[in-house]
Amino acid sequence: MTIAFTQCSEKLGYLILQLAKNFIVYMAMVLACNGLHFLLKPYSQPRITSDIVVGLVLGNIPFLRKLFDEFNRAFGFIIDFGMMCYMFALGIEMDPYVLFKRPNKDALVAYCAIFSTFAISITTIPFLHFFSRYTGIAFTISISALLASSASPVLTRLITNLKIGKSDIGKLVIAAGMHSDLICLLVFSLCYIFMPTDSYCIGHHRDRTLKSDVKAIIAVVVQTSFTAVVSPVFLAWVNNENPEGRPMKGSHLVLSVAFMALICAPSTLYDFSPVLSAFMTGICLPRDGRVSKWIISKINYILSTIFFPIFFLWMGNAADVTKFRPGDPFTWLRFFLPLLIVVSGKVIGTLISGAILGFNWRESVLIGMLLVTKGHFQIYMAIKVASIFLITDYFHLYQPENLNRKCVGSGSLFARVVSHKKLLPFDISGVPEYRPQVFPFLYGRKSLQHRDMITILLYYQLTCHPSTDSADSGLLSVAAIFFAVVHSPVIVAQIIRRARKRAPTHTNALQLLKPSSELRIFLCLHGLDSVPASINFMEISRGISDPGLVIYVAEIIELTEHIASTMESGEGVQSNTIKDKAVIEMREQITNMFQAYIDTDGDGITLKRAMALSTINNMAQNICVLAENLMAALIILPFHRNQRQDGKFDTGNPGFRYVNRKLLKNSPCSVGILVNRGFGSIGKISRTEPSVKVAAIFIGGRDDREALCYVGRVAWHKGVHVTVIRFLVDTSAESSRLAAYRVTLPEQEQEMGLDDECFAQFYEQHIVGGRISYLEKHLANASETFSTLRSFEGEYSLVIVGREGGANSILTKGMNDWQQCPELGPIGDVLSGPDFSKSVSVLIIQQHKLRGELAGLDEDFTIM
Repeated sequence: MTIAFTQCSEKLGYLILQLAKNFIVYMAMVLACNGLHFLLKPYSQPRITSDIVVGLVLGNIPFLRKLFDEFNRAFGFIIDFGMMCYMFALGIEMDPYVLFKRPNKDALVAYCAIFSTFAISITTIPFLHFFSRYTGIAFTISISALLASSASPVLTRLITNLKIGKSDIGKLVIAAGMHSDLICLLVFSLCYIFMPTDSYCIGHHRDRTLKSDVKAIIAVVVQTSFTAVVSPVFLAWVNNENPEGRPMKGSHLVLSVAFMALICAPSTLYDFSPVLSAFMTGICLPRDGRVSKWIISKINYILSTIFFPIFFLWMGNAADVTKFRPGDPFTWLRFFLPLLIVVSGKVIGTLISGAILGFNWRESVLIGMLLVTKGHFQIYMAIKVASIFLITDYFHLYQPENLNRKCVGSGSLFARVVSHKKLLPFDISGVPEYRPQVFPFLYGRKSLQHRDMITILLYYQLTCHPSTDSADSGLLSVAAIFFAVVHSPVIVAQIIRRARKRAPTHTNALQLLKPSSELRIFLCLHGLDSVPASINFMEISRGISDPGLVIYVAEIIELTEHIASTMESGEGVQSNTIKDKAVIEMREQITNMFQAYIDTDGDGITLKRAMALSTINNMAQNICVLAENLMAALIILPFHRNQRQDGKFDTGNPGFRYVNRKLLKNSPCSVGILVNRGFGSIGKISRTEPSVKVAAIFIGGRDDREALCYVGRVAWHKGVHVTVIRFLVDTSAESSRLAAYRVTLPEQEQEMGLDDECFAQFYEQHIVGGRISYLEKHLANASETFSTLRSFEGEYSLVIVGREGGANSILTKGMNDWQQCPELGPIGDVLSGPDFSKSVSVLIIQQHKLRGELAGLDEDFTIM
């Protein structure tokens, strides 16, 4: 008993040690995948590319291959279970009922791409002889379905991450990829009934009978029909019992998971793949509802954090690089020919659909290249199919007439064991070849089961025979799938490049405004107090008389219950009439004040009236719509605080502050916030000699460049003396230690280049001619920046800054820690703070931020 206990302890210790090794390998895989993905981020590569590379490298390390072989069966079950979850979640996200609807343009693109790829593949695959023992029609259709499919999860994430998901071509590619995935997986599932493709299903070397095929078909039909009928009722009941906003009951979660697991099981009893059974069940489950969303989120979390590192390690182990034969021409043929089939089939199909739908042929080619994308299921099936037919070769090899007796002495009996299950279990106690040192899973075993034969056959084939044509098929398939994904960012970049050329020139920013175009400003007011400062702002913004200035003066009026009760509604959207006397009188006074200015000094200025009447929640959207319809290039907003008699600001209106913040985020053009400290009380601005001093601060960034463009317009006014002050980082020895805080990313280097180019052009146009004074301040840190700003006290009437000027500079590092109004930016917040001057007004300008960060292009662009 003591000996048995010792043996048990040794075995337990050995297993714990092996488990620790596997955990270390898993953590190394996770770290390596994340690290490589971070390094490839500048190249916009999807996550799957870095995972494939790391899996191929780690999976072919000899130490790890030996460790993997000892736990081969356990890893096999983990991979199969994980892929079942993956396919189940994928099925839930698909809508099978689109097959019964009239095809739209998305479906037409997918159908044409599938059929063309199918046609090329079916006529080519039988002549490739990828595997030496099986080339039946079911196998040909299955391989064709894999080639014609598109990995919709990978494609969707790729399109979304590259910021074109809301464009017309992005939506088309995502929908076409989903259609392609659904149809091809359904075809593949049907073909599986006639050709099992599970590596643990070792009956595929025998011809299936018609009776078994009929049973499998009936089982799949009954399972999917039951799921489609019962699951909506059951899940609707669970969803009703667990409304949104409340935690789900544990018993209902357990019941739901058990129900989903049970309805996936019946067809597997009739030799149907569990992976495909999970997919067929998933597509019949309702996509909407709390339970379905919960299941999808949990499965995706488990897959991304736990399963995928193991999956790609398994992939790398199966894709043995030692079996690669670069000197064999047939190897390269089997590598390039599937890629050629997929690319040509997809491109031809999208060209045909593009001709039908009227697409440009270049866009059709780009769509076809994106639909080439493959993913996790294609990798899984490529490895599985390669291993299946490799085992098929082993079965053929170990038949009595073909056995190499020099390798296995008892080969004849061995082949009989493989060929006839009824001979099992087989007594191996006297057979020296079956040593536990060679096969650890045989510890304590006296007989050999049928499934164990696969592992032993693999061992003898790898140690006693050269690689066959099937041996390197897994590696070639993985490599082909890698090259079917890695090109996608280049295609998306080409789409964006073509969209920029075809999209109309974006003029909703001052920097992009043509000199021959008039400047349109949407000038917002809170009331009569905003009028004097707004008139002086108009005066300094007039520029040259040709092409002129168009000002839309609009009051921001909150729609209260009292005002709403006095409104009269007519026919149409814009037919509401305000009858509130206070509002009418205020608007009349504002109109008269502006019109008086136009009558006396309005040369080159066109005045138009507007009004933004809405609730606070909808005010920003209302202003955006008005500015976009009026094609304004700049929106000017009053600061939400007003200056009191003592020179300090009041607490302000939080509703107006909310509107300003929303507009800064969602405005269709550039935005300026005017902090008024007596800018309207400086009196009439002379047009013959300088009477107003204006300063502009330039640190860097697109907002500062936008502010510089506005300053160039102000410089044309003869009554305004403009001084541009450029803050530069002091490069002396005393401040060189701060260089560590510099941002050296490629994007920042590009921004610095744009800053230098913009300022050089501005210098040549305005400073060289003497219209603008120029100063440079060499500063070391944010403290010196703050001191320099404080020196502006009483020196200037208006300071113009960019909202995010120097946001990544050491000259503003730390200023965010004491910001009171972050919407004004680091410099604007200091200049408008309560401790600053009581007589210096501030204009903070933000350049139009294009949604989606596709410079020069909105993310919802149209190219088709």
